[in-house]
Amino acid sequence: MPRKSKGARLYSWKAKNKRRAVYVIRDGGKEYSTGTTDLSEAETALRIYLNERDKPRAASSENYLVTDALFTYGSERAENTENPERIGYAIDALSIWWSGRTVSDVNENSCHAYARDMREGYQPPEAEIRRRPVGDGTIRRELSCLRAALNVCGRKGLLSSVPTVTLPPAPPAKDRWLTRDEVARLIRAARKSPRTRYLARFILTLSTPDPENR
Repeated sequence: MPRKSKGARLYSWKAKNKRRAVYVIRDGGKEYSTGTTDLSEAETALRIYLNERDKPRAASSENYLVTDALFTYGSERAENTENPERIGYAIDALSIWWSGRTVSDVNENSCHAYARDMREGYQPPEAEIRRRPVGDGTIRRELSCLRAALNVCGRKGLLSSVPTVTLPPAPPAKDRWLTRDEVARLIRAARKSPRTRYLARFILTLSTPDPENR
């Protein structure tokens, strides 16, 4: 019956012939010299060795699922963002479309295909509910979430390479004028304090009511 491995540990190598006495790291049937006779330095070398040995190996993009990247991002980073609920919605939408696809499938063409399906309203295979069509603003947020997930996995050493995520053009900004009621509420609030009464005249000067609410 083979002996149970004791794991990586330090071992004092005694001086012999031309070999000087140093600490070595013994791990299974292999030995690695620390190059030092100082126990403290040898322990530091052992910690470095264990960190390098146990570091997760980066997977190729062909062997790493997009949904795994999204799960890693959602479980480790999304809660620390300003709007974790929005990130959760994005991950749900992305996971359905990218299910079964690997990171190597992420490219300009697939990102365009995702955007097209989302604009038209996507119905996953064997699903009874069709997702309602969404605009480019929502699609950009979702694909930005995918890009963030892949970048996190790259920084963690889980991916050997990170593909480029292509986003649709940003939609034009929408201008909205305040209604008369909204302007009136701002003016009343400004007049409540002597310190802010000057703002009432400023609001009247800058505000223009919406033509539909005249």
